[in-house]
Amino acid sequence: MNIEEHHHNTPEQIEGYLRIGLEVVERVNPPAELREIAFTKAVDLASNKTLTAVPLAVAADLSGMRH
Repeated sequence: MNIEEHHHNTPEQIEGYLRIGLEVVERVNPPAELREIAFTKAVDLASNKTLTAVPLAVAADLSGMRH
């Protein structure tokens, strides 16, 4: 398996992350002095990198390999 990391987000995805951040802050309702950091952390968590497992094709006979 190969792990592919996707680095780019569409404007729609970014808007979604911001919306999630706002919803979380509204739901949790932290003290005023923690609202900014709560929003930042919620957006960060929502936008964590997406990893996709991609099977690799075996190009050669590996039966003779030793571990």
